[in-house]
Amino acid sequence: MNTPNRNTGLQTRDFISIGVFSLIYSVAAFVIGGVVQMTPVTFPFMPPVVALFTGTIFMLYVAKIPKRWALTILGIIGGILLLVTGMFWMMSAFFVIFGFLADLICASAQFKSFRRNLAAYCEMALAPMSAYFPK
Repeated sequence: MNTPNRNTGLQTRDFISIGVFSLIYSVAAFVIGGVVQMTPVTFPFMPPVVALFTGTIFMLYVAKIPKRWALTILGIIGGILLLVTGMFWMMSAFFVIFGFLADLICASAQFKSFRRNLAAYCEMALAPMSAYFPK
């Protein structure tokens, strides 16, 4: 009996796509976030404004790489970049934790449910809000 090879693990091309989409996501977040944070008046609006622009990138990411652990890796890369650039350490931790939770939410519907993917992004977009927690 000939069974199809269903390899659901991450392949080399998936890691390349993860790197490219993580770069695009990070550049968009840093550029938009940097522009929005220029004044003290607009600083609190950074998380929702960045979420508006990175949402399409996230949805393309999920559509292109519908595999388990891809969003966790995005969260880890985002957390490392935030830590290296000197952001509050809790923001980095939240990116990793929320990336893992977003992965669980999307994987619960096999990455095919728009509502679950949207819920996962809304949850992951809350990570920058951790910068407003008392230090």
